[in-house]
Amino acid sequence: MTRGRLISLILYEGLGLLVAAAALVLLYTGSAKLLAPSAFAETINTHGLIPRDLTPHVAWGVIAMELAVGISTLWLVLAERRIKPAAIGAGLVFTAFAWYAGAMILFPPPAPTGCGCAGSGVTDIADWGAITWRNAATAALLLVALPLTTNRLAAQVGTSEPPTPCAQTRH
Repeated sequence: MTRGRLISLILYEGLGLLVAAAALVLLYTGSAKLLAPSAFAETINTHGLIPRDLTPHVAWGVIAMELAVGISTLWLVLAERRIKPAAIGAGLVFTAFAWYAGAMILFPPPAPTGCGCAGSGVTDIADWGAITWRNAATAALLLVALPLTTNRLAAQVGTSEPPTPCAQTRH
């Protein structure tokens, strides 16, 4: 194995671990919310951003999104070895969470409340600034890593990343 191939392998596998870790976070938080969806809906209601009538639907939507993206991301990384689409999906979810937390800074809840990030078991008062930065940093790591998951790198490692249309036309 050449030095370049070894570096490519380490880089590609490291990115895969990062994306898989993000998937596990989504699976954990979605599962925790699934244990008490009505409590999670009530937490969303205390935020004051979403009309009360919609909070149960939003709560179920968040739970479904976290579980679906978590499962599909983990599958793409571990079974299909396709890091790029997995990183995009997980990165977009963390971007949405960062935007929501940022909105909570601009439009704070009427009374201090928890974020509901890990279900109803965590009742600490939310630090919306820290939550915004944590989610934005996670999204940035996932999405900034995308240029590193090039088709050439995937080919060197021997994964099933499909070539992009641009890569197919270059000779």
